[in-house]
Amino acid sequence: MNHLSDNLRDFPERPLDVANWKKKQDFYLTLSVVMASQEGKPVEKIKEIQERIIGQMSNISEYDDPYSADGLYKYPTDTFHFSLINFLKCDLSAEGDFKNFKNTFEEFRKFLNQYDQYKNFLILVKKFLEKKINNNLSSVAAETRWIETGDKNRALDSFSLQVFPNPSFIEKLESMTKEFKQEFSGADINLCGVDSTLKAYPKNPKESPVRFALNILRFITDNNVSEKNKTRTKNIVETINREHNNKVFEEFEITHLSLVESDPFLFNKFPETEGYPLNKS
Repeated sequence: MNHLSDNLRDFPERPLDVANWKKKQDFYLTLSVVMASQEGKPVEKIKEIQERIIGQMSNISEYDDPYSADGLYKYPTDTFHFSLINFLKCDLSAEGDFKNFKNTFEEFRKFLNQYDQYKNFLILVKKFLEKKINNNLSSVAAETRWIETGDKNRALDSFSLQVFPNPSFIEKLESMTKEFKQEFSGADINLCGVDSTLKAYPKNPKESPVRFALNILRFITDNNVSEKNKTRTKNIVETINREHNNKVFEEFEITHLSLVESDPFLFNKFPETEGYPLNKS
């Protein structure tokens, strides 16, 4: 599938810097692609890359609950996903500390779903998506490729595969994002920011967005990443990117979109609030 508008050889192969993730306590309402919901559940190759990276890290704990420990968070396979359009973001950092955020999130979610402003907004979003997806989107081929390296202004804080769908799919999502902003620019919910944002990269307005980020591992720690693990991370990413720079990790078909109420990791229970199967193209 040769539809990429980028020349992958122009992407940096090696991160300039590595850092721990700045902890966020956010509630999101987002249109996403959950990999386990796609036809054929294309997660095995992603899991292989995840395990390969873990096997080469040293002196860092690995765990599968982002709120339970300190070290390298390993995304469970049922949470592998990438965000397409974000409709709502609520900052809950004032509601308690990070390790208790799992409970804070569920309490806030329960509160929101009893709150008329949010319930009405959610109905609007669902109706908008149902109409636009049915009329404009069908299943689409996609590829997962190299690992994001960050840049001179942004250190690498996670291992994320880059997902390239057919460019026409992103163009349609971009159009949907603009239409939503125009139709619902006056929407307001206390404690939250209402704004449709396309989660595609690059963010440079001079370049067309071509890809999405699928996180598989993340540094979550109050301490700085050790120099040894910084060097090791740079070496791992560079090695994998050189091996796969013009190759595809995995080809799959996007067949199902999910509107999710989610924490930053899709770790919360039953995140999907509405599903949208895509017609075969």
